[in-house]
Amino acid sequence: MTSRKNCIKQVSCTATEALEERMHRLHEEIADYTARKDQILTGLNRIDAIAARRQRIQAAMGATDRQWQDYRWQLANRITDAAALMDYLPLNPDEAARVGQVATQYRFAISPYYLSLIDPDDPACQIRRQAVPDCAELDPAGELDPMDEAGS
Repeated sequence: MTSRKNCIKQVSCTATEALEERMHRLHEEIADYTARKDQILTGLNRIDAIAARRQRIQAAMGATDRQWQDYRWQLANRITDAAALMDYLPLNPDEAARVGQVATQYRFAISPYYLSLIDPDDPACQIRRQAVPDCAELDPAGELDPMDEAGS
């Protein structure tokens, strides 16, 4: 019986040591993130700016709060062309032309809610980069499947 308890104790110790080693390794892997996490902007850091953009977009579209919360209204009022996009995002004529050029080959649609999340003063805004067409999408040398969805 004593040898069995010792064996269980050894296995338990080994498992605990393995977990502690894994925890230490994972902590080291995210050290760069934890050092900078307070500098990373999130929607919570920008809640006032997002609310102000929402109010501006909502007023320009003549929407009530109830309509804004209705997904059907959001779908019906999507931004689908460069001219309409220019009403809400500061695009210079060259940028608008490039968005229009991409839109001739690829449809796009940005809901008013999603548009309110875009920082109009930051051309590198991550949400803007996801939603607003970029002329790089027309590059024939680009990858056909950059996310390797076919291989997944």
